[in-house]
Amino acid sequence: MVFRYLNDDPLTAVSKPTGNALGGEAGIHAGLEPAWVCSLRAAHRQQRPSRGRFVASVLVRALTSAMLCLLGWAPPCFAAQPDCKAADAAEPRRKGQGHVSELCVDGAHGQNRVKLVYDPRGGEVVAWWGHQRLRVDHFGKRFDPAWVGSEHKIRFLPMRLQPYRAQGVWLFTTSRRSTGGNGGGFCGSGVEDWLQVLQLSGARAAILARHPIASCLNGIELADAEPFGEFHAFWVQGGQLHMQFLFHGQQPEGQLAAHLDAQDFSVLRFTASRAAP
Repeated sequence: MVFRYLNDDPLTAVSKPTGNALGGEAGIHAGLEPAWVCSLRAAHRQQRPSRGRFVASVLVRALTSAMLCLLGWAPPCFAAQPDCKAADAAEPRRKGQGHVSELCVDGAHGQNRVKLVYDPRGGEVVAWWGHQRLRVDHFGKRFDPAWVGSEHKIRFLPMRLQPYRAQGVWLFTTSRRSTGGNGGGFCGSGVEDWLQVLQLSGARAAILARHPIASCLNGIELADAEPFGEFHAFWVQGGQLHMQFLFHGQQPEGQLAAHLDAQDFSVLRFTASRAAP
């Protein structure tokens, strides 16, 4: 077996005999290594990129993946959160001056959180899905629901009232003040509430529909609306969300039960009112 010196500098290398006399581990301990190991080391040194090129390559890959993610041309680039559970409640929790409501949804990489954030400083409500930010309402300062105490209505419906989740469709409610005045006059302390339909597809999020479910200005009110978080006026039947209204604009009395059609989320279909239990 032929060995070469670990020290390749010809000026400092010391001539030593080669051959089986210093073979195996004895040769390595004496400062020698097999010729084939030497060749591999040399090839590795030639192929190893410089540190600057390595860092640049990593940055280019990261930026490319992020752009593909944001454009919806790739699966979500965020990892599933291990503490995300389908049983999580959508009850809002405080976050700074506002609050956040969360749900656990199924994604390409497991379960991830979708967040609905009420931000009174920015005068807006924002949905976050992975890296995507979608503003779903903008009310400014004068129409802030906190003026009439309805900010708690900005939230996702609980999981038991999410019948369209297999389609990637999620339901939430938003609220705002009816008028922006000093609180006097018609609807000075009134509230406008909406049921909104959010579709999550890959890395993209979009609002499919927005339905008024309470309005001082348009004469709309849910039956058994209080307390709001109990959702007494909501139920799921036949894979669709149903709601019972006390009145709804010009809708005839006795025809105040409505459901959100899974085939066309832009329409509320009214039927005969549900009998009181």
